[in-house]
Amino acid sequence: MTLYELPVELVTADELVGRRVHHLMWQRKITQTQFAEMTNQSQSAVGKRIKGKLGWKVEDLMQTARVLNTTVAYLVGESSDPEDPKSPRQESNLRPRDYLAVVSEMKRRVS
Repeated sequence: MTLYELPVELVTADELVGRRVHHLMWQRKITQTQFAEMTNQSQSAVGKRIKGKLGWKVEDLMQTARVLNTTVAYLVGESSDPEDPKSPRQESNLRPRDYLAVVSEMKRRVS
């Protein structure tokens, strides 16, 4: 099998964050309704964000990291361990343009 025959699942940055948030919610036994209350969002918005249908703003990432006791680095795929911000980065299925979009959005919001 050649490299071009391997199935590659591409995910957007929003989908990656949603998957990680969903996994942490599942581990901590937090429902979407509970998470919505904890983050001052509607349950509908939470569901859309988890599915990658609604974007994650920097403020959302920071609040979500605090609520789920993790790091923004873990949520965006820069860390493979939700509890250790210094753990090595895992391979990501993010397309380069998605990753660059996340970084540029974060820089824009900070300035």
